[in-house]
Amino acid sequence: MTQKNKRPPAVAAAGAAKGNVVSENTSTIAQTVAAANSPAITSVRRGPGGVVSGLKAEWLVTVAGVCIDAPMRDRALWRYSRFCNVMAHRYGVAFAPMKQSDWAVIVEAAIAEGDGTS
Repeated sequence: MTQKNKRPPAVAAAGAAKGNVVSENTSTIAQTVAAANSPAITSVRRGPGGVVSGLKAEWLVTVAGVCIDAPMRDRALWRYSRFCNVMAHRYGVAFAPMKQSDWAVIVEAAIAEGDGTS
């Protein structure tokens, strides 16, 4: 049994003729949208290493428009999915998906800018 395409070529061509944008490369569109709703880290510095406000604070992270000096563990800072979970849980902010390699570059740049020391 063959699967039927949900949108046959004739319908797609008709949509393009009406002025709708049809793109073969949707990854570029997704990355553009993700850049619009991605976290802007303004500061990352080493935390006291102990417990701050009941949370282990290996890093103190400031995200523009979201939080100032939020305590964060090392794993939550370096892994984008964990970072997003922390932000969603604590502050109710959801960020767009991003590649882990892109996130690592952002974190490294933020740490280098702040020297990563307290």
